[in-house]
Amino acid sequence: MPYYVYVVLCEDGSFYTGYTKNLDSRMKLHVSGNGARYTRMRKPRKLVYVEERNSISEAMKREKKIKRLSHQQKLNLIKDFKRQSAKPKARTTRTPTKNDWTREELEEQTSSMTAVTIPVRTFIRGKQRILDFAEVEKIIKEAKLIALGECYCRKKYKKCDGPIDVCLSLDEDAKTEIDKGLAKKASLNEAFEALRLSHEAGLVHIAYTFERNEKPELICSCCSCCCHSMSALVRFGMLDAVVASKYVSVDTPEACINCGKCIDRCQFKARQFESGKMSFDKTKCFGCGVCVSTCPTRAISLVERDL
Repeated sequence: MPYYVYVVLCEDGSFYTGYTKNLDSRMKLHVSGNGARYTRMRKPRKLVYVEERNSISEAMKREKKIKRLSHQQKLNLIKDFKRQSAKPKARTTRTPTKNDWTREELEEQTSSMTAVTIPVRTFIRGKQRILDFAEVEKIIKEAKLIALGECYCRKKYKKCDGPIDVCLSLDEDAKTEIDKGLAKKASLNEAFEALRLSHEAGLVHIAYTFERNEKPELICSCCSCCCHSMSALVRFGMLDAVVASKYVSVDTPEACINCGKCIDRCQFKARQFESGKMSFDKTKCFGCGVCVSTCPTRAISLVERDL
């Protein structure tokens, strides 16, 4: 079954690039406001480019190549497409799983954004310093406007009791959310209180950047049972859905009392009980620090990841 790589023109003049197995269904999601966050915020105007690929890997590669094009290069690509008048046939897609993301929806949600984990309240061995919101604090302090709103994913799927009012939007994204009545303006203290509550609940802080803007526009507090990027990574095996932080956790085995708290809090399933003892798979650790802050014996800390 072929995949389609496509480009949508948004009302602000920017282009959204994605790929899908069902172009008609995907466009209906965009137009209805249930597609990617990028098109929900900028409103799709029309489909302006489509090409067919034989596999998902080819579609992903082509999508990334188009995303790297300049705005003018995309305009030239679209002009050539119109000249050739290429138009794919409509195809069907599988029925969505009840009360859960489908793989296609996750591909849609993650295709236009980069999700990066932010370590919070963590002790860095070697540098002997406490981050205590340092990385996320820097991001938020540089923002001219902050908005606090509900988590779209947990509100929709309700698979856990994690806090809802914890998603932060910044600058232009914040203005759009406030204007639409989807979020309220927040102070720096209110933003940090939301992060504190979500961290205590075991949620992972993720900063999102979108196409054509390297600065984070959104900081979400995510779980792997409801949230799109975490679900894509942990439950659907989409390894490029989330980018790990520059840290990784390390254990001091002799200090571990096998209480299981870190296992319960790890959203990435990097920690499990094996033969009555805690087992840690370093390759699954994304350096969020959620396990570190509640370890009763301080048997876990973070170090900088080997690149």
